[in-house]
Amino acid sequence: MENTFRKISLGLIFITALTLGCPVNAEVLKLSEAPLSQIIELYSKSTGRNVFVDESVQQQRKITVHLQDMNIEEAFSLVQKTVGLESCLIGSNTLLLYPPDRAQRYRPEMKPFIFRTPAGIDVKWFLGIINTLIPGLKTATTPGDQRAILLFGPTNDMNKIGDLSKKLPDLQTRQKSLAMSEPESKLIVKELKSEDIETESNSGSLLWKGSQEAVQKYQERVSQWRKITAWGSEVFTPEHLDAQKVCKAAEAAKGRTIIGDLGGTGSILIEGPIADRERVLIILQKLDQQARKQRKELLLGEMKPETAKEALKGLGVESVGDRQMVLIGKTGALEEAAAILTSLGKKKKQALIQFRLAEVAKTKLKTLGIDLDKSAYSYGEIKDFHPKDMLPLLLRVLHEGKDGKILAEPNLRVIEGEEAKVTIGDRIPLEVSATAQTDSGSILKLNTQLEWVDVGIKMTVKNLTVDSDGCIRMCLKGEVSSVVATTKQGYPQIRTREAESTFRVNNGGMIVMGGLLSREERESNNKIPLLGDLPLFGGLARSRDKQKVETEIIMLVTATLVKE
Repeated sequence: MENTFRKISLGLIFITALTLGCPVNAEVLKLSEAPLSQIIELYSKSTGRNVFVDESVQQQRKITVHLQDMNIEEAFSLVQKTVGLESCLIGSNTLLLYPPDRAQRYRPEMKPFIFRTPAGIDVKWFLGIINTLIPGLKTATTPGDQRAILLFGPTNDMNKIGDLSKKLPDLQTRQKSLAMSEPESKLIVKELKSEDIETESNSGSLLWKGSQEAVQKYQERVSQWRKITAWGSEVFTPEHLDAQKVCKAAEAAKGRTIIGDLGGTGSILIEGPIADRERVLIILQKLDQQARKQRKELLLGEMKPETAKEALKGLGVESVGDRQMVLIGKTGALEEAAAILTSLGKKKKQALIQFRLAEVAKTKLKTLGIDLDKSAYSYGEIKDFHPKDMLPLLLRVLHEGKDGKILAEPNLRVIEGEEAKVTIGDRIPLEVSATAQTDSGSILKLNTQLEWVDVGIKMTVKNLTVDSDGCIRMCLKGEVSSVVATTKQGYPQIRTREAESTFRVNNGGMIVMGGLLSREERESNNKIPLLGDLPLFGGLARSRDKQKVETEIIMLVTATLVKE
């Protein structure tokens, strides 16, 4: 009685749901020991499908099910799996139930089929759609044709694939070409990239492929690009630069242009967008203009032409003339050379060098406590011998003229970097014989020449420079020579004393140089006239005095800048 009530309740629940047009859900789907035939009947009424059952299926088999949140399709599919049944759809409105051992009898026949995807459809994307919508269909791509797909399944599924392809949008590939040079087409391919378009650059045209809409949009982009870039070509012929150098310079600055050497003509071809062409042309014209040889006149002033030509070495500039020099070269090199020569040719400063060359007795210097143990002393150092004296004691000795005498007081004006000399004395001839030795060992006199030797005082100033603080730096060489005796052959014997020093002195300052010593033995004979000449007794009227005299040559040098 209880089972009958449950069956009636279940039937009423399903009927009520169907009458109201509502889907049967888990709130009303409660089966307890209901026969399979009744569940099949209720499924048929709920879905409106015809249900055929294989004769081997036990339709009176009792089933108990309690389901929630599940529609009738899902519930009936779960019941099939619970009782171990399989089903297949025949047509669009008929369901066939059968046990697994009879699947071969009812399963539709599997057939192979080759399907070509529509133009413009990605094959991998289409395979994903097929596997999602029809999972029971076997698919594979063919190696020979990228658009062909091998399908294996029932005819019904094949028909579904055909219907699906008809519903896809029209994506048939279109192509368009435009005549242009190869460099221009390559640049367009590089700059106008698109995922919807396949581009190809040919020798005389640009080809692009894709859907009709994509092809049209790409054509508009190409037209706009060509309008902006204004592709063209220019021929540049240098007037001064070598063609190879022009090519290298153009390659370095080419940007989006193409540079070609018009072999043997000395010209180059520049092809590309107008902005890049003009930029490259401006650069090449400037370089060509800079390579043009210019002329510039320059007055050397106090600089020697030899010094100027030496300074120009390695600058790539030629020079003509001496004091009024003409420079020939490129603009940049000319400016550099002119700047160097102008710097070197600045008016040099002059210094007045005042010499006072004196010979002082060494004994007097020792008496005064003056010992010139080095080659050069400043004015202040001389005063240090007797700091209380306002006038250097050495100068006082010279002024007194007893134990010292002034040999010479020459003055020289010297320009920076130049050399000045002064010689005070005599020129003595010397006979110089050229001889040769014969094979027998005898000396053969070839010829005799006269050479003149300067004897006296020589002063040389060189390497004079003026520092930024006004101090004067120079190299000073002093030489004192004299004839002290004559050889047996009649040649003069010359004594020479030299001193050379490089020093720095303030403007108007004095330097004292010493150390040139001279030792002489002097013999003086005195007699009474007439009596001294008498024989025998004349010696009483005569006297002989021998003295050893030691003197020192001292040079006092005062350097003063000359104001001009």
